[in-house]
Amino acid sequence: MPTSALTSLASVWKKITECGASAVSKKPSEARTIILTNYLSLILSTTVFLLIVVRFLLFGILPSITVSGCAVLFLSPLALNAAGFPNLSRITLCWLPSIVFISVYGYEAMKLPLVLTSEYDGLRIYLLGISCLPYLVFHSSNWKLLLLGNLVPFLVILFCDSILNFFEIGHDFKGTPGDKYEMNAMRTMLAYFILSGSCYSLKRLVEKGDKQNALLIRELATKNRIIQQQVSAQLHEAASRLALATQAAGIGIWEGSYESDHVIWDQQMYQLFGLPYHPDPIVDWRSSLHPDERDRIGEELNQAIRENRPYSQEFRVFHPDGKIRHLYTFGKVLPTQQKASRMIGVCWDITERKLAEEQVLQSKANLYATINNTLFLIWSIDHNYQMLSCNNPFRNYIRQQAGIDVREGQALSQLSGQGIRVVEFSEPWLKHYQRALAGESFEITEHRDNRYFKFSLSPIIENADITGVSVFGEETTELKRRERELLEAHQQIGELKLVALRSVMNPHFIFNSLNSIQYFIMENDQLNAVTYLSTFSKLIRSVLNNSISNKVRLSEELEQLRHYVSLEQLRFETKFDFVLEVDPQLDVQDIEIPSMLLQPYVENAILHGLYNKLDHGTLRVSVKQAGKAILYEIEDDGVGREAAMNFRRKLNSHQSMGTALTEERLKLINAQSEASLKITDLEREGKAAGTRVQIWIQD
Repeated sequence: MPTSALTSLASVWKKITECGASAVSKKPSEARTIILTNYLSLILSTTVFLLIVVRFLLFGILPSITVSGCAVLFLSPLALNAAGFPNLSRITLCWLPSIVFISVYGYEAMKLPLVLTSEYDGLRIYLLGISCLPYLVFHSSNWKLLLLGNLVPFLVILFCDSILNFFEIGHDFKGTPGDKYEMNAMRTMLAYFILSGSCYSLKRLVEKGDKQNALLIRELATKNRIIQQQVSAQLHEAASRLALATQAAGIGIWEGSYESDHVIWDQQMYQLFGLPYHPDPIVDWRSSLHPDERDRIGEELNQAIRENRPYSQEFRVFHPDGKIRHLYTFGKVLPTQQKASRMIGVCWDITERKLAEEQVLQSKANLYATINNTLFLIWSIDHNYQMLSCNNPFRNYIRQQAGIDVREGQALSQLSGQGIRVVEFSEPWLKHYQRALAGESFEITEHRDNRYFKFSLSPIIENADITGVSVFGEETTELKRRERELLEAHQQIGELKLVALRSVMNPHFIFNSLNSIQYFIMENDQLNAVTYLSTFSKLIRSVLNNSISNKVRLSEELEQLRHYVSLEQLRFETKFDFVLEVDPQLDVQDIEIPSMLLQPYVENAILHGLYNKLDHGTLRVSVKQAGKAILYEIEDDGVGREAAMNFRRKLNSHQSMGTALTEERLKLINAQSEASLKITDLEREGKAAGTRVQIWIQD
């Protein structure tokens, strides 16, 4: 069957089944019930019609007027719906099958001498089946119509045997003798109540689902309406933002046509071209173009439209202020099923970018000029070890070293072959290049043929990828010579300062010793004066011997310290004990120490710490190894620095100059070799218990 015939047939069928439904279109559930009633009416009528055809084809029985009338009568519910009586149509649908069928069956049975028992059973089953129709077409909430629709089917099922017996066509009259009548009244009624209860429960569940679906549909409709409103608001907001963004960014929108050279502009386009705004959107734009570009721009635009391809172009326009502005435009052909004839696009000002590009080009030219006129050797290679670029000093350097000209694109393997010996192209330098290609920036120095060079290597990074290595090199031979001369000058100055300080310290020590001798002479203590003078002479000889050099052996320094302490013990009548501890692992003959380094601190401990102590004191000097340094400790159990300062303040005594000079010497010594000083105030039970001086000097 042709497709058009099927379409027409489907359309006719749809119209028939929807008879009467359009009147209640605003009530979807009611409309569905009417359509269902129409379907059931058509099904019943079609079933009878098919039965007539089958009986004729199989048994040759011609259709009787009674059976044919049934086929027509079953169409009455559909006719009632079409006439606008839906409730009557449903009641008719529920009553008609029971009444018609039992009437037709009784009429047909009266003609037969004997009826099979299975036909009586079939009649009962049929009546049970059509008793479900009220539950299909009536709502459970409309219980009056539902009961009315069930009235006739229930009565027919209840009094079926009585009706048949009344017309003497029941099983007792025409049933097959000996056959058992299974579907008797009791069993049929029991089946009816079970079937009706099930249908009613199922109807309630279906209607409940329909209500939930209706609520869901309403909620979805409400949400859909809200979403549509939100989307509409968002679209409006997006359009406003787009307009604001294009205006803020200075972007104009245009639309062009292939049939005409005119274009449609928005307001921003007038500002870009420097023309006064006109409400007429169609404008002749060629008049503002630069004369050199008027014909070219129009032809390229039309060509892009004809070829259905994007269009992009830079061009110049004359502003009314006399300045030339650079503009950039981009457009795409509007999608259409017909031949392309229109294009929409955007346009913006790129004058500042063009000026910036010109400045960049000028800056590059200046940079190249600077690079080529500098004394630095500058070159770069890519990750394939090929020369990317180099400046003139580097070219001249390679020309002097190997007599070759370096060009961009040359591989290092070519430059290092054929007997050419250039350090920067050699195997060791490949390792330097590999470090830089791995992302490391570093500096190296090299000494070649009594010449010093310093190189800085850095990776070239483009789009987060390392593409090569850049190298900056310079010869530092002259700089090294000047640094060496400056270092030697500083060392000489430091040594002269040490000599000057030592020359100040020695007279200070001699002056203190002479004061002690003067004290014995004034006290007429000849024995102690002679003993002190003898020891002092040995001390003076030691001081004179050590004054000609900056450093002395540790053994000589300790011997000189013993003479000094013995003089002080003699002067103060053994007011304190002296303990000297030297690490036996130390070679005092081999270790050198700045001369007169410890004596000022020993003197300070005796004169200010132990002298002011009321009872007997102890002075302890120790020398030991401390890591890579030698530690010298001078410790006393005197009154402490704070009490000694108070005594000096009361006596208006001078401040010790020896320790100040020694600290200045330590600063100068530290410039040549590492040295450090630490002074600690000792305490016992919260009271001052002396002072400890620690001096570290690198061995």
